[in-house]
Amino acid sequence: RGLVGSEMCIRDRDVQKILKQEKLEAQRSNIQQRIIAALQAPFGLRKLDLSGFGLLDDRVLDKLLRCHCDTLQKLVLRDCTQLTMLGRPGGFFGGKVVLPRLYSLDVRGCTGLSSASLDNSEYPALSRVVGASAFGDWAMPLEAGVTTAKLPMVGLALNFTESHHLLTLLLARHQSLTSLDLTSNDISDAGAVALATSLNTNQTLISLTLRNNGNGISAVGAEALARSLSINQTLTSLNLAYNNITDAGAKALAFYLEINLGLNSLDLHKNGIGDAGAKALARSLSINQMLTSLDLKFNNIYVTGAKALATSLNTCLLYTSDAAD
Repeated sequence: RGLVGSEMCIRDRDVQKILKQEKLEAQRSNIQQRIIAALQAPFGLRKLDLSGFGLLDDRVLDKLLRCHCDTLQKLVLRDCTQLTMLGRPGGFFGGKVVLPRLYSLDVRGCTGLSSASLDNSEYPALSRVVGASAFGDWAMPLEAGVTTAKLPMVGLALNFTESHHLLTLLLARHQSLTSLDLTSNDISDAGAVALATSLNTNQTLISLTLRNNGNGISAVGAEALARSLSINQTLTSLNLAYNNITDAGAKALAFYLEINLGLNSLDLHKNGIGDAGAKALARSLSINQMLTSLDLKFNNIYVTGAKALATSLNTCLLYTSDAAD
């Protein structure tokens, strides 16, 4: 009971290290059983890391979650390959396991995990899921016919294949979706490239928000999204604020804006864009007659870039263009 509110991080590799040192490899299973038994005491952990535990199956996890359901905030189950569900419908021991404070879940490497294992009503505070591609099915708890989705739980460290799987599945399953908000998700260039690939075939999405992704989207991701604008003419609003696309990303967007006929709002707020990027955007504005809103606040645009943008305003329909404050 003295551990209430504490953290427990017991990784399988640590157990193996101890066993190797003491030449007790044969007792690995026994030691894991003792650890799991100890964790079932109701002392209320905040964080539980059981990465790679070979003995952690659905039944054991269900019991552990019940012991710490009122306090658990972060759960790491990385490489627990025996898991197929995070508990069962109704639970093994009666009733749902509700974890009201759980906000972070890591299921990377849980190759057997089923999308049916999660229920939003059981994890109301969950805002961060780091996971294998199986998580992709659960990342879309959207009702049929929904038009707007804000998903604050697309995980860290998804590679291109996983990102592409998740995003393609989302857009394919919800063809009525017109607005997608992925703000503050640490989406990397791989995620941006996957999104761009999906946009090449999607004909329903009109608003995409990738704001504040921890500088995860650089010029590489911006260039991929820019290329998709040469194919996708449905998207009307793109928000890349608080990323790090720099001049290179701004130039790529400017190049493809010259041939895009759909986008009318572009937010590049705080992206490390300088005069070179501003001048490229200014040139595209003299050709593009569709863009009506451009946000360039808090960039590194000075006199040269500002003058180029001002000149372009004489020939385009743009009504908001905020340069660096």
